Amino acid sequence: VTIKSQIPLYMTFKDQERRLAITSQQSKLPYTYEIELKEPLISIKLDDFKKFSAEELRKKMVRVDVSSSLSWPRLSETQTKLYSLSPRELNDSLLKKISLSLADRKTPSEKAEGIVLWIAENLTYSMRGTQPLWAVKPRNLHEILASRAGDCKDFTKVFLALSSVLHLQAKPIYVTTTTDENMMQSLMTMPLDRRTPWPSLDYFNHVVVKYNN
Repeated sequence: VTIKSQIPLYMTFKDQERRLAITSQQSKLPYTYEIELKEPLISIKLDDFKKFSAEELRKKMVRVDVSSSLSWPRLSETQTKLYSLSPRELNDSLLKKISLSLADRKTPSEKAEGIVLWIAENLTYSMRGTQPLWAVKPRNLHEILASRAGDCKDFTKVFLALSSVLHLQAKPIYVTTTTDENMMQSLMTMPLDRRTPWPSLDYFNHVVVKYNN
């Protein structure tokens, strides 16, 4: 099996019963991996969905777990960098105009409340998959402010930009919005053959901001 990627990857092929592959050989740039499987992959046909129960189908399905990081701290550091702001972004004319409207807010909580209110009143939630890595990377700050639309990543970037201009310490935090209380605990404690062994953003589906009061 050949997998091509623009970034280094760490992979494990497996199903619920056993690991199917434990070796990968990086052979070329930008990163081509030749995966040697110890056993053949099991294919699932359309008719199988009628013949087998959900549990039996899960055992037949092969999972490919992929991560760009070997550790949670490294993954966190990589994702946080996606929200760094360039000098050009911090000098954006739209950002300066918005920050002036919040200049009368003095305490950290007042500043945070003002930023949240501005975002709620002026930005429309919209998922825009128009660039590579759009699912994990926010758009350019000027594009977000000019379009007055974005998703949670874009809202977070706007909050962080205004925080920087208003001298409010803040950082992005990944969370899950699942209503299943046991899901996250299960993901972290279930046997390795049922959960991803690598640090992964699959554990999260939302990003928010934490600020220092």
